[in-house]
Amino acid sequence: MTRSQPEAAAAQRSSELLDAFQALSAQAPGALDSAAALALRAQADGQVALAGAAAGLVLLVEHLQAAIYRHAMAMLGVLSAVGPDAVGTGVESLLAWGGASIAHDYGVLPAWPPANVALLMERARAAPSDISLALACALGELCERHGEDAEFELLFAQVASIEKQPDASPFWRGHWAIVAAWHLTAFAKVEEARERLVMAQQLATEHHLAGLAAVAALQRARLVECSSDPAAALALAAQAVAAGDAAGTPLWWADQADVRCRVALRAGDFHAALGHARRALGHLQMSGAWPGYQVTYLVQEGYALIGCGNADEAATRFRGLAEMQLPRYLAARLRCLEELTTLIAVGQRDGWGALPDAPLARAMRTLRELEWPGVLPLLPLHIGQVFCRALLQGTETDWVRSAVRTRRLAAPAGAPESWPWAVKVRTLGSFEVSSGADAIPGRPAEGRKAASKPLELLRYLACRGTEAASAEAVARELWPGDGREGRQKALEVTVARLRRLLAHDAALLVQDHGIRLNADCVWVDVQALNDGLAAHAQAPAGSPTAAQALEAALNLYRGPCLALSEQAWAQAAAERWRARLAAALLREGRDSALGHERTLRALSADPGIASHLNGRD
Repeated sequence: MTRSQPEAAAAQRSSELLDAFQALSAQAPGALDSAAALALRAQADGQVALAGAAAGLVLLVEHLQAAIYRHAMAMLGVLSAVGPDAVGTGVESLLAWGGASIAHDYGVLPAWPPANVALLMERARAAPSDISLALACALGELCERHGEDAEFELLFAQVASIEKQPDASPFWRGHWAIVAAWHLTAFAKVEEARERLVMAQQLATEHHLAGLAAVAALQRARLVECSSDPAAALALAAQAVAAGDAAGTPLWWADQADVRCRVALRAGDFHAALGHARRALGHLQMSGAWPGYQVTYLVQEGYALIGCGNADEAATRFRGLAEMQLPRYLAARLRCLEELTTLIAVGQRDGWGALPDAPLARAMRTLRELEWPGVLPLLPLHIGQVFCRALLQGTETDWVRSAVRTRRLAAPAGAPESWPWAVKVRTLGSFEVSSGADAIPGRPAEGRKAASKPLELLRYLACRGTEAASAEAVARELWPGDGREGRQKALEVTVARLRRLLAHDAALLVQDHGIRLNADCVWVDVQALNDGLAAHAQAPAGSPTAAQALEAALNLYRGPCLALSEQAWAQAAAERWRARLAAALLREGRDSALGHERTLRALSADPGIASHLNGRD
């Protein structure tokens, strides 16, 4: 039985679709142009399912290759005309849905409904591996944009078996790895993301896929190396764009500018970051990318504005982005960014202590609900200040502490004891040390005289707070009978032993011939006392601010500094802090009932303070 002419034409067009798919998978020159032409011919011939499949394939590949959107407008026209019902439920329909689901999610294909991820992946079980992978690339991005981690895990598990099939091509395996990396990064799984991106690079190198290599390198630079190895990020981006040109691959150049922006943000060079962010947006304008595609780049511009001190302008930008047609999860994140940036604007204008309680509590609650500890990833100092104020307020403390630990944020000046410090040291009243959640004995066990030196060094440094001491002075005090070379060697050994004891190398800083406890990760009660007394001295006597600072100092003062230590330097430190606290009490006055009560509290903790109160009780 011979085929009719229409049937023969349809079979030929289906064969052309397979050929186009294979050519795209091999990154053959002109493959996208041929596939786009096929979509238009099929539409003209009334072969709507084929037209939808070819158009969806072109849209998806242009989106994944992230170089330029040359055929997007025409393919959107095809899919809009075809509609979701006409593409059917066969294998070809999966390609149509691959492109259409992405386009709908970016707000440029309203004629199609949102994709049903579970239903489409169930249909994909009977499809060839590459078609299943192509669909997974589209659906994986949807999961990332909607914050659907559980749904992504199911998709990831299904794709894991597909990737191993012999007919799974390097092109689609590589692009799936890149999509997965974006999702993993969004949920703070950076090392897993790095593994996926390295795998994509290896596949591209082994199979000579230059486009895949460029995209994998750029996304690795943006998502991973910008934070961990800025020099490597810049090198990867430069290598990637060398495979294209600004006219033919403008999105690659936008990504290179974005990498430079992120590196500058990390380095604190905010004006340079703003320039790079705006260059990235300029390249985007040349690419034909959809408006929703620009969100990530506009967010980086907002971060640069915050760094430049223009948080009010950044908040306005984020508000405008949140009003775009975006997935609910992304819009919620942008609204949260607006709230946080508005708080930062208050901090920049009026000081961090002026952050209003209710908006701060609302922002922390939203961050917890969004499971977003990595917010403001390239502005650690700014988010650190916000988290610090939340802890001082007692808002979402468990979640905030967990976020700080996850990100290993340095403590801002004035961070409270509730900050998740790597090490905490108390010297007022009794000597207590903890590293993480574990207490460290303040005195070595009997018979371990050598073990006392690291703790003695810690006591010497701690009674100064986080102020640096001369390394030579430390060595002279702790090893007075040794020669200079012997003292220096003993100090080096003791520093190493103390770092091991604290289980945190960064806790001790040795630089510029000085040695000190690191204020970024070590809390010392003496330093907190010093900060409170300094704040009291700067505030007008009798003011609420002065009273609050003195109250904080009294709460910290549990007794003399290093009360059980007999060394002259320890006793001198005790007298120094007694004198500072007494001066604050005298400044506030002791004649009132409140003043009398404060004086009694200080004397109860340390009777020795009486000598600094002019002999009056």
